[in-house]
Amino acid sequence: MRKNISPYSGDTFHETPLSLVVADQLVKCPQIVVFLIFILIDVLTAFILAFAVEEARRFYVWFCLVIALLFNIMLNFVLG
Repeated sequence: MRKNISPYSGDTFHETPLSLVVADQLVKCPQIVVFLIFILIDVLTAFILAFAVEEARRFYVWFCLVIALLFNIMLNFVLG
């Protein structure tokens, strides 16, 4: 895009053109800003993963309880 070069020509950057624009802007930033951006993204990713694990754990507990209840009902029905 810069200097009238197509983002699709060449093979040194294997991402979408939008990623190319973002990477181009990151190269222009001071190094401390790039470090802070990556740290912020890592912390945000950690919070999202923690939330997802908590939701999965809550679902797993209810799922196990339902399976145990169904197994108990089936066992009582079979053994009479």
